[in-house]
Amino acid sequence: MEKNVPLLNRQTSLVAFVCYVVLCICSPQNSFGKEKKQIQTIREGLKNLPENSPQRVDFLIEYGRYCLEKTGELKVDLDSAFVFQQQALALAKQLSYISGIADAMILEGRIYHEMQLRNKAIIQLKRAFLYAKKHKLYAQQGDFFTNFTQFHNNELTGIDTKIGYYIKAIQLYHKANAQEDEATSRKMLGDYYSILGKSNEAIEQLDLALKIYQDIHFKDLQGVYNIMSGVYSQMGNYELAIKYGLLAVKTAESLGDESLQLSSIYNKLGISYLYLGQYQRALESWQKAATIAEKYQDADYLRIIYDNIVNAYSGLKKFKLALNQLVYIEKNYPPNDYHTRLMLQYRYTMLYLDLKQHDKAKPHFAKLLELNKDTSKDIMNQMYINHAAIRYYIETKQSDKAYSFLIDQDKISRSVSNKKMLYENYLTWFKADSAIGNLSEAIKHYKLYKVYSDSVMNAQKAKQISNLQIQFDTEQKDKNILFLTQKNELQNATIRNDRIIKTISISGTIVLILLLLLGYNRYQLKQKNNLQLEQKQKEINQQNDLLKRLLNEKEWLIREIHHRVKNNLQIVISLLNTQSAHLQNLDALEAIQNSQHRMHAISLIHQKLYQTENLATIDMEWYIWELVSYTKESFMLDKKLSFDLVTEPITLDVGQAVPIGLILNEAISNAVKYAFPTKEGQIKIILKAVSEKCCKLSISDNGVGLPEGFDITESDSLGMSLMRGLSEQIEGIFDIQNQQGLTITVIFPIKTELEHSIVHS
Repeated sequence: MEKNVPLLNRQTSLVAFVCYVVLCICSPQNSFGKEKKQIQTIREGLKNLPENSPQRVDFLIEYGRYCLEKTGELKVDLDSAFVFQQQALALAKQLSYISGIADAMILEGRIYHEMQLRNKAIIQLKRAFLYAKKHKLYAQQGDFFTNFTQFHNNELTGIDTKIGYYIKAIQLYHKANAQEDEATSRKMLGDYYSILGKSNEAIEQLDLALKIYQDIHFKDLQGVYNIMSGVYSQMGNYELAIKYGLLAVKTAESLGDESLQLSSIYNKLGISYLYLGQYQRALESWQKAATIAEKYQDADYLRIIYDNIVNAYSGLKKFKLALNQLVYIEKNYPPNDYHTRLMLQYRYTMLYLDLKQHDKAKPHFAKLLELNKDTSKDIMNQMYINHAAIRYYIETKQSDKAYSFLIDQDKISRSVSNKKMLYENYLTWFKADSAIGNLSEAIKHYKLYKVYSDSVMNAQKAKQISNLQIQFDTEQKDKNILFLTQKNELQNATIRNDRIIKTISISGTIVLILLLLLGYNRYQLKQKNNLQLEQKQKEINQQNDLLKRLLNEKEWLIREIHHRVKNNLQIVISLLNTQSAHLQNLDALEAIQNSQHRMHAISLIHQKLYQTENLATIDMEWYIWELVSYTKESFMLDKKLSFDLVTEPITLDVGQAVPIGLILNEAISNAVKYAFPTKEGQIKIILKAVSEKCCKLSISDNGVGLPEGFDITESDSLGMSLMRGLSEQIEGIFDIQNQQGLTITVIFPIKTELEHSIVHS
């Protein structure tokens, strides 16, 4: 794990800080092409600095860090790093520059570590820590802990120790207000939490790291996005995994990052695609990762990528290709630790099971069981063993042996909060129960499979219903307690009346009879009142049940209507597509295609409505992303256009979402078809709130724009007329700017469905 360069002394002058900014691009994550320019910049900077100044100390330390971290591991680089470190240390001592001395001491420990002088490195770093602690240099104390993580491996005990070091470093960096170092340490802490399967803790740290990076306008965010993508894959949230994976790719490419980190980004993106069943996209991502990794010849990392490619071939049912790839890995990258030995036997077992060659799978499975005896394995390795064992025993008619692995897999799935793994395990459990004729358990596990395989929407709905049920039961208990209290009071009153009657009976038989009749009458009245109350309570309960059923039916009907509208629109699109196959008239074909795109824009809205808990509003950020994706697939087969989406989390109801969707469709379609005769350009879409109840939608391109003298009011273009009419329908202001391309703007008020109904009535 690498460590980013800390800020120069955290208290240095502006001149030194500018020099540091220049040096920041010297991180070992950057490509070879930049290093020549970087070294020239450093040398020029040293010439311009005063001979005896703290700034020169900082610059010499940065020069040493550059030599230590530059691409490659040449002895001459380590020698240069040591020379600059010694010069910095001597000058810092001469100037009594305390923080410079501490930074130089830490750099010396790092150099010893790179020279494979472990003991000298540890001693030197401890000296630096004691010096920093003595002078209350919190940032340098934090540097000690982050550097000390390098002396521990990535086995379970080593990771626990590293986590402890990073927690201490974060506290110290926070105290020193070293924000970038704090964010980097939180990023690393999140990464180690994810290795241990502690997904929630990992996301918490990564969110904090991302916020700090954004607060200080740090641009190299691809590393954070990459780790977040991996953690969300681990949690089974593949939508967010792909979102952050694509953000990582976009950020890395925009910064010109061609390092091994970009390979890691493509690798994790491929994992997300794999879990979603998009094996071809997963394969393409891993092939890109392999192309980059081969430049660096990192054997351990290449083994991981090639192993993932085996997985992709298996998903595509290309088992022979997968087997050939696995043989290649074993020959050229033989396993050298527990995990790689385990993965090799796991892949062989699964591939031979895919090929129905159980006899060839057997010896590899036996080796896997031997590896299962190792108590040092982590939960992720155990997950692979469980998966192979469950499948092998079920497919070889030994289902009774699968149960211990099914139970363990269930525990692991719950510990890493992976719902997909959980419901897949229940489905396999159902098959095992069915195979041995245990029908009651099979039904139970099939029900659990159905419960956990439901969408997040259904899980949330079930949670809401459960909360409502708890609330209802609580209220009912309160009513019962009140009723019993009242009944108890009535019974006490009856007892008191009986005593009075007994006392008065001595006075005369007549008074006794009258009192008895009065008491009997009161008793009958009480019974009658109780019966009436019970009847009313029963009627209220029946009405509540009826209202609940009607509400559920209404929600179901609304969802079904949206579903059918979406399906009907898809049918019409298909019919138009079929019709277009029989047309030769280009104008007619274009008209049909335009109609198809407009209907797809509406169809997306109804699709989202029946898939979400909220049946009335649309997440426009999601909608714009989906519409742009569809447009790319439909129009951009021969064009190289980029889209810049700047959207805020705005929700609109159906009455506004449909017109806005159609306006977007028209504007994007026109830009793609007419704005770029060179087939290259950029389209920018902005959706933001300009006030509490007003939104602005802007679609702009850097294309050729409208012809000179074009008058929108005189235009007979259906697209323009449609956009103007739709803008008026939502009471919006429609505007076109024809400068350096074309910009279409619609400013409209945000209204609810109720407000639409009042206006139209």
